[in-house]
Amino acid sequence: MRRSSNRPTDAELEILRVLWNHGPSTVREIHDILNQTKPTGYTTVLKLTQIMVEKALVRRNEVQNQRDIAHHGRADRE
Repeated sequence: MRRSSNRPTDAELEILRVLWNHGPSTVREIHDILNQTKPTGYTTVLKLTQIMVEKALVRRNEVQNQRDIAHHGRADRE
């Protein structure tokens, strides 16, 4: 199911800021960074990144036989 809007929510924007500042990151790395300033559940970050892939806000970089998947921010900083 495709989301109706490609505009990032506030929570998605926080994830994009992490990616812009730190470069490609796994969900675990994003979670660890966000958790430093605000308690955030790992599964919440995971679900948000999945939604962001659907919205084309981030791109998954899947490497065969690798558990961690790096996410790259695709949206511009506007």
